[in-house]
Amino acid sequence: MKLDYVGRLGKRENRECVYQFVPVDDQRDPIFERWLNRDEALQTELVSVTNNIVLSTPVIDTNSQILTQVASYSDGRSQWVC
Repeated sequence: MKLDYVGRLGKRENRECVYQFVPVDDQRDPIFERWLNRDEALQTELVSVTNNIVLSTPVIDTNSQILTQVASYSDGRSQWVC
């Protein structure tokens, strides 16, 4: 965005500077239009793969289970069963 200085308003104690907006003419619009057209074309080519995926919900057992130690090894390992 470009602003051009226009002048000052008001008295010395309460002076304000005035600027005017200058539109940019650097050929941005054609570039943005090409990007938009490209993105719209890609949008129609995209295929959703989520419809082909089946997600199962994991089941969590909330019942407590009693574990019994069946073996103890010299290196500190233990073997347990439910």
